[in-house]
Amino acid sequence: MAGLIAAYIACTLAVTIGVLYPYVALLVYVAFAIVKPAEMWFWSLAGTHLSSITFSGLAVGWLLRGLADWRLGQAWAPMLALVFFWMWGWISWCNSTDPSLAPFLPGLYITGSHTDNDLSLDNLLHLGKIVVPCFIGITLLDSEKKVLGLLYTIILSQGYVAWEMNLAYLIEGYNRIRLDGFAGLDNNSIAVSLVTCCLPAFLSAYYCTSTFFRLALAASGLLILHAILLTFSRGGMVALIISFITAILVMRGGWKKYAFVCPLIVITVALCGSEVWDRFLTIFLPTEELDPAARSRLELWTDCLDVMVRFPLFGVGPENWTRIAAAYGWPPGKEAHSLWLQTGAELGLPGLAAILGYYLISGFRLYSIRGDNRQMNSIRDAVLVGLGGFIVSAQFVSLELLETPYYLTLCGLGIIKRVSQRRFTFGEI
Repeated sequence: MAGLIAAYIACTLAVTIGVLYPYVALLVYVAFAIVKPAEMWFWSLAGTHLSSITFSGLAVGWLLRGLADWRLGQAWAPMLALVFFWMWGWISWCNSTDPSLAPFLPGLYITGSHTDNDLSLDNLLHLGKIVVPCFIGITLLDSEKKVLGLLYTIILSQGYVAWEMNLAYLIEGYNRIRLDGFAGLDNNSIAVSLVTCCLPAFLSAYYCTSTFFRLALAASGLLILHAILLTFSRGGMVALIISFITAILVMRGGWKKYAFVCPLIVITVALCGSEVWDRFLTIFLPTEELDPAARSRLELWTDCLDVMVRFPLFGVGPENWTRIAAAYGWPPGKEAHSLWLQTGAELGLPGLAAILGYYLISGFRLYSIRGDNRQMNSIRDAVLVGLGGFIVSAQFVSLELLETPYYLTLCGLGIIKRVSQRRFTFGEI
């Protein structure tokens, strides 16, 4: 009930205070994108449009602020890559009715028009609900404190979702996150969102100077960590290991970083039960001994590569892999279980390059930042570690509409923008 009331209050703030201070509306919008009030409190908010209402406050406030600050500096390249990814999706969608695709992939839905192509259109519209707020958001992030506020909002929102999943398991004895997932995401998909925020939560607590936020962030990290293990997702577990490795590589401080990371590894091992270990160790089985789910992923990825070879420029259109899966012997609607390969199959190599460009250019430019600014370092390390886990875990699921990694990367772009505005060269601050 408290969360439900908080959602109403937050929405009210977004359309009142948010009109004058659009940054407030941005935080609410991002929180709603992760918590998903309509699914979290479905008995009361099903069918409501709190996110749309919040976005109206964000958009009006942004316009009243004169479109905010467009001096993005070296953040321009990844932002343009993100916009291009969305625009290329529309171009690919227009091309997806080309009858020349039919002889190669008879399972493709061909009508000569887009009247009935609702799945592709919905995908593009939902992607726009991520891309446009990201573009507005980068113009509003004009200080390190605002970027830090956005990062904390992402982590604490994900921590609340993990709290609900842990509560169902510990009190009701029902592993909701594994059996039901959350908001339309299955256990593997929600594991991606959790991994993206897990180590960033601990890193943010490590750097934080406020006792209250340090405790809140650390608690969120523990809840998220346990929720990842509850998913029993092998991809999530591998990504968690990659996150630990990334933390050691990107953090500075000599022995201190090992003193920070090693206890977390010990806690993770201690929380793993026998079922989790048994599930994880199946990764190392020979191909012929893999379970059907793991074997099918390898076959799906091979089929996606075949589509990319056949249609390297435009792909087969957004969300159309699920339509053509039957042409490769899969059940209709079968996902490719790889964000990168399914994107390449659906949007071609330009679309794949664009979405990878958003994450990789951001990561490389963020990694080059050096200095003694505690706030910048906390955001830099958190985003890099989160991206490391996400990029690996996304190889195992198809989730181009998962909001968390987009907004986490936006935090990194906020720091890149601030560095550019201060006229420092990368590697000097």
